[in-house]
Amino acid sequence: MINLGKIAEITGGHLHGAPDVTISGVASLETATAEQITFLSSQKFMKQLEASQAAACIVPNELDLSYFTGRNVITVANPLLAFAKTVALFARPTPVAPGIHREAVVSPSAVVSPSASIGALTVIGDNVV
Repeated sequence: MINLGKIAEITGGHLHGAPDVTISGVASLETATAEQITFLSSQKFMKQLEASQAAACIVPNELDLSYFTGRNVITVANPLLAFAKTVALFARPTPVAPGIHREAVVSPSAVVSPSASIGALTVIGDNVV
């Protein structure tokens, strides 16, 4: 959970709205809930925004803010980049199990840690430590 003020700071945007609103994740205009943030890349998607339940929206600097009355909005130069940075805030690394995939090739002379994860189609040559 991250508040809008922090998201605006990280994305380099300007927040028009409440900085203390807590955001739980990201979603599309169509699927966003009242605890999620979305983005609008151009004015042609305004109809979807009007129907959106999103708590906030990242939009281009050049859009007229009168369209967003009553909404939390972060204005930025590049909404796609700002949204990508926002997505990264909520990304959780996929856990990787240790072991050697059955499609990996590991030389018998290689030394592989028991905690290592060797993926499919990986080749580990002779005397690799």
